[in-house]
Amino acid sequence: MRPYWPRIRALLEADIAYRTRQLAEDGIQEVLARLHPALRWTGDRLVSPDLAPAVLDLDGTGFTLAPSAFAVRCRLLTGPGPAPPAAVCPARAVGTLWERRGASGEGPARLLGRSRAGLPALTSSPATTTRLAARTGLSPGAVSQHLGVLREAGLVTSHRYGREVHYTTNELGDALLERTWGTRAGGE
Repeated sequence: MRPYWPRIRALLEADIAYRTRQLAEDGIQEVLARLHPALRWTGDRLVSPDLAPAVLDLDGTGFTLAPSAFAVRCRLLTGPGPAPPAAVCPARAVGTLWERRGASGEGPARLLGRSRAGLPALTSSPATTTRLAARTGLSPGAVSQHLGVLREAGLVTSHRYGREVHYTTNELGDALLERTWGTRAGGE
């Protein structure tokens, strides 16, 4: 899995960022109701033909939500001991995971240029094209083009929330910044 891990991790990070923002804006009921088409939030219960019919009383302990690039259905994992249960569900946009993204090595070669290379340093937290254009003085079209190349090269991830697309530097982008300029995203 090593050669594919950056791509898988970027997908999972985008899913987590999306769900976190959805939680903050819409609440846990919406997050749970939108995890998978088979899930329904009914009253105070999460119902699905994929989940065990038994009632699980969380008793205030909560549960872990774990996106997976390999799950096709939601599963609730429980076990003995103090660990809370975990809901493992398919990650959003998992169908895009294996799309071809240009010839091998093409993405990094296209990164040359200060404007494009400077964008990952401004995406340590999710940022929109408009916000990045305002911070850099570049046109939104130029920022969008640069971000497309960075995403294609696997250096930033994107996730859609409502009408906005948010870009965030991933682990690979941070490593490139550190190696190239001795800094991490956000100027650390």
